[in-house]
Amino acid sequence: MSRLAVTAVYQGVVDPDAVVGWDPGLSTYFLQAFDQGGGPSLWLGTGFSEFTTPHALAMQCLALGVGLFHVWGRTVEDQRLSAELNEIFNSIFSGEAQSGYNVKALH
Repeated sequence: MSRLAVTAVYQGVVDPDAVVGWDPGLSTYFLQAFDQGGGPSLWLGTGFSEFTTPHALAMQCLALGVGLFHVWGRTVEDQRLSAELNEIFNSIFSGEAQSGYNVKALH
């Protein structure tokens, strides 16, 4: 399972400790965002093959009013995946004009 750090913006809250990744057992991309107490406030990608591409996950986030910015990984493999995800997410969540958020992308 890959787990990458991402900044999620959801219901006016910025969560710099959210996690996005790939779950090979479920064959899905997922997103976990947390409330201020550390509990999950948003968990997408819990069903088998729910989001088979990062784009599908990003489009569901967009539909729910969730913005995803600044994905990063520690290992070389994670850095390759984070570069791919950043490219996809930046094209979808590119600031106020396209996404309707009052928070600019965190780069």
